[in-house]
Amino acid sequence: MIVNQFLQLFKEVCLNYIHSVLYHHQVYPSFVFEQRRTFNQINYFSKSPKLNDHLNSFIDDVTKLLVKQQLMEFKIVLMVDSTVYDIYTVEFTDIVHLAAKGDSQIDIPDDKVYRELNTFIYNHVNYLKSVRTREDTTFKLLLHTNAIDYSDSPSIDCHKVEVLDDVNLGVMNFNSTHRFN
Repeated sequence: MIVNQFLQLFKEVCLNYIHSVLYHHQVYPSFVFEQRRTFNQINYFSKSPKLNDHLNSFIDDVTKLLVKQQLMEFKIVLMVDSTVYDIYTVEFTDIVHLAAKGDSQIDIPDDKVYRELNTFIYNHVNYLKSVRTREDTTFKLLLHTNAIDYSDSPSIDCHKVEVLDDVNLGVMNFNSTHRFN
């Protein structure tokens, strides 16, 4: 697989992950979303240009940090009146140096990448179909890097932590967790 192709798929997965959380937690009304086929399944994506610009900018930053091997995790924090109720975290480990490779090949079979990412999104969306929603939910997106101390990051007194998925792609590993009350 070509590095640029891998990074494009990575962006699609991250956007799909975030849009799915926003849709299933009803952060915005359902009419703000439209169905779109990605990774051989129907998922929901925002139609709002302003929201999409914000999410795309965030994922561009995530990707730049991934390429520089500085990305540790990103979080979607869901709140009502500044009280945190849910935190979705995607944590990255074992990231291979991808900078300046552009059109060069990385040693991962294309079918493995598609299969792993498709399964990741499928499991994530199926999990989200059973989550509890709250009225007036807002969200924050957070990036954690290995260059900054995040000790003041929002936290939650968790009654439950669920590991949603663990993906090993050879050039990086990542897992997804959900902390909630």
